Amino acid sequence: MKKIFFDNYQNIIVIFPLILITGPFLTDLIVSISSLLFIIFFSEIKKNLNELKKIFIFVIFFWFFFVLSSILSENIFTSLKSSFFSIRFLFFALIVFYFFSKNSFYVFKFNIVLKGIIIFLCVDALFQYIVGFNFFGFEKQPRLSGIFGTEWVLGSFLSKAFALTMTLSFYTEHENQEKKYLYLNISVLILVYITVILTFERASFIFLNLYILSTLILIKKYRKFFLFILGFIFILNLIFLSNINHYKNRYINNFILQIDFKNENYFLLKDYSDMFLTSYEIFKSKPLTGVGNKNFRIECKKHINKYPKGCNTHPHNYYAQFMSENGLPGIVFILFSFIYFSMILFKNFLIKEIYYKNFIISSSISLILIFQPFTTTGNFFNNWNLSLISLIFGFSLLKRKVNSGNI
Repeated sequence: MKKIFFDNYQNIIVIFPLILITGPFLTDLIVSISSLLFIIFFSEIKKNLNELKKIFIFVIFFWFFFVLSSILSENIFTSLKSSFFSIRFLFFALIVFYFFSKNSFYVFKFNIVLKGIIIFLCVDALFQYIVGFNFFGFEKQPRLSGIFGTEWVLGSFLSKAFALTMTLSFYTEHENQEKKYLYLNISVLILVYITVILTFERASFIFLNLYILSTLILIKKYRKFFLFILGFIFILNLIFLSNINHYKNRYINNFILQIDFKNENYFLLKDYSDMFLTSYEIFKSKPLTGVGNKNFRIECKKHINKYPKGCNTHPHNYYAQFMSENGLPGIVFILFSFIYFSMILFKNFLIKEIYYKNFIISSSISLILIFQPFTTTGNFFNNWNLSLISLIFGFSLLKRKVNSGNI
């Protein structure tokens, strides 16, 4: 019975985008079940993971450091619970790789579900913006949130999900389908871009713009749309700037005008500078181990006199979070991840097969933008956030199967 369930489990992963938008409970439940299946059927799976040994060892190595950091922390239970069970997200990524590397048709099915979810979320959110409530009765908030209610994650989800659906389109498309994919992706892009602007999530806005610009430059078949798409983006932003005061406040007054490299009183953005500087103070107190996962919220109180706005549940930047909570091992982990995906992107120019090449470009850009140090972020170890990141990472591993000629 267990074997039958495991063999058909990929059908559940296919609808994972739908599970993601229901919230953290079902999302974490599926990730946890996936990790248990990985452990139970490891002897059967491991032969398909031989070429991923280095990645597996790398993550396990730093996972041990993060667990040790929690054990040495002053608040062991809460911290250890976060760090110890975070390994399930690696197992989930490997389960995604295992199932979808066996049959590209399931990648195609997953992408249909993902695109459908993206379109639905955009239409639902835009309906909310125009009418005042969405299809489920959630009222319009100061920042567009759609189905997510009071959680400001719509822009984050849409920007990353769009990058993933583009990546998977390159994985499954063929020459006779190229034009169909091309115009569909551009149509979805327009819908996503308008919605992300209205969420007023600055980090998501930057992510989406950088992803679009990078793919337009690096993916040959999209270059002919370069002027059209950039012109559309420019005009759209100009329209919103002229007609929506909140747009100007979020993207101009509270973002661009806050950046000041010469002012020594804060780091880049006034809203978050105290948290970044507090992270550094915490790091200096325990540079080798950090204070342990989820302990920034406690340790930051010790520096509140020096940095009044420096205390929160997390420091709103992955690098600041790893630095304060996991010390030097944390910095090495995230910095090496960023460098690794950057190297993969640059190496792609040696590849001749066009669809494989486009797949690598898109997946690498997505992960580089996730691991870059320059924008604000959510909590890296937030279960829902890490589920989405591990999903993207799991699909990025498929390039190895493509490269070996198995698909």
